[in-house]
Amino acid sequence: IPAGNVFGDEIWSLGHRNPWRFSFDRLTGDMYMGDVGQAAREDLNFEAAGTPSGENYGWDCREGMIPTPTNNGGYGCVATGPTLVDPIVDVIHGGDPVHPGFICSIIGGYVYRGSDVPNLAGTYFYSDFYSNWIRSFRLVGGVATDQRDWTSSLGPVNSIAGFGEDGSGELYVISITGTIYKLVPGS
Repeated sequence: IPAGNVFGDEIWSLGHRNPWRFSFDRLTGDMYMGDVGQAAREDLNFEAAGTPSGENYGWDCREGMIPTPTNNGGYGCVATGPTLVDPIVDVIHGGDPVHPGFICSIIGGYVYRGSDVPNLAGTYFYSDFYSNWIRSFRLVGGVATDQRDWTSSLGPVNSIAGFGEDGSGELYVISITGTIYKLVPGS
């Protein structure tokens, strides 16, 4: 049990529905986590290195940034408030102007820290299992900025199940079909 753990046991944080792939930025130690929603939203959560235990990300009072549609206010839930940590990315099922297309199962990724594509240093990559897109952003002051869709430039990757990185920080995309792709410099 980590010293100072507010729960006094092995629990580090609360309020995750179905965390699917989380990672630590190898440079900063910050944690990024994809959390699969239920009926309406997917989200990405962030926890800065050095954050003490006890963070609450809101499930099942909320899904992304909205009250959980299937909860109907049960369990005395409040979808907002000072005790809940907001996601850094909140993705609407079915898409929205920023995230168009069918979205249903977010896949957390990694912050790129390799040297093959230096202009992407500090960029976090993530995906969705069903819609097969790959997207990224940079975190600046706790806000996801420079959001980009890489799907067309990286080519088709079906049923993305996860990401990986090698000892040099180079990024890999893993398909449930059994194929592994590596992010390399393009033209």
